[in-house]
Amino acid sequence: MNRNIKNHEFHKVCIIFHFDNKLNRKLYEKHKK
Repeated sequence: MNRNIKNHEFHKVCIIFHFDNKLNRKLYEKHKK
């Protein structure tokens, strides 16, 4: 059960990080132009 909870938290962090990454890339592309 404990492992499951950790896994879930890790997954949430991954999703947030991935979303953040996309956002950063868009900002970076805008800044480059």
